[in-house]
Amino acid sequence: MILLTVGTELPFDRLVSAVDAWAGESPDVEVVAQIGESSYQARNFATRRFIDPEEYTVILNRCAIVVAHAGMGVILNALSERRPIVVMPRLSKLGEHRNDHQVATAEAFEKRGFVRVAHDGHQVAGLLKDPCSYVQEHSIPSTASPSLVEALRSFIHA
Repeated sequence: MILLTVGTELPFDRLVSAVDAWAGESPDVEVVAQIGESSYQARNFATRRFIDPEEYTVILNRCAIVVAHAGMGVILNALSERRPIVVMPRLSKLGEHRNDHQVATAEAFEKRGFVRVAHDGHQVAGLLKDPCSYVQEHSIPSTASPSLVEALRSFIHA
């Protein structure tokens, strides 16, 4: 099963349509899609605007791979649950976001081997050819390290 999520703040029709095109050629793979305010009407899987947090966690723990925008929250959630993730950053030049911070986020995580990045629909399809073969080698803890907490505490109190 694939979890497609575009976040809750902005639509991301380009990503939803890319996964829909791939799903049309892969009818044996279930896609659970949280599309927020996207207006694209998927033909090959059911979509939901929002998924409540408890159900999202259940789906995240069941999925073989996450496909998402390059939002920090979804990346960190996937990594903390050891789920492979393919991200497509929103682009400001296409009106998908106010700036290109998601491009920078995707590049930074990709350099460290935490995510795979797709910049267009063809790359999404290429990365999803065999989603069950991905193994998430990297994980992050669900809480900050004690040393980071102490450094932040010292900074705040200074």
